[in-house]
Amino acid sequence: MNKRSFTTRKVYARKPASTKTGKKSVIDTGAIKKGSKTILIWGLLVINVILVASLVKKIIIPSGGTGTSIVDSSTTSVSVLNGCGVKGVALVFADALREKQYNVVNTGNAETFDYEKSVLINRGQISNREVEKIAALVGVSRDRILTIESKTSQSDVDLIIGSDYKDLRAYKKKH
Repeated sequence: MNKRSFTTRKVYARKPASTKTGKKSVIDTGAIKKGSKTILIWGLLVINVILVASLVKKIIIPSGGTGTSIVDSSTTSVSVLNGCGVKGVALVFADALREKQYNVVNTGNAETFDYEKSVLINRGQISNREVEKIAALVGVSRDRILTIESKTSQSDVDLIIGSDYKDLRAYKKKH
């Protein structure tokens, strides 16, 4: 038999990570400092986002107002009713409102033809500010704006054209 010679080799085993001493290396403390900086930056970013959102909210919805104080005219529905008996007068005003993107849902006759002055009736679904915009567009004075709430009305605002229609801005623009 042949004898083989074996060389022995010493193998050094690594110490497990849990057996390290209580000292932290320079790398570990740097990672902790970097982590705290990241958390601080994210915290400041969140605070900035909250502040910007608050500022935007105050600009769009002024204090004391509600979300309904700013209304898109295309979502405001208007009924235009002839209260003076002149044929076609409701259509003139309906066209003027449609040109400004108001949603005219009804044109027709009022219950009577004895309205001397034109009237705007807010049915309580939109702000008075929006009704005042319609009044300015049509030419109805602010003292002729009434608020009569109605949950069953088919429109947000009723415009009843009276015998003063020739003096109103929307009619003068068309004629």
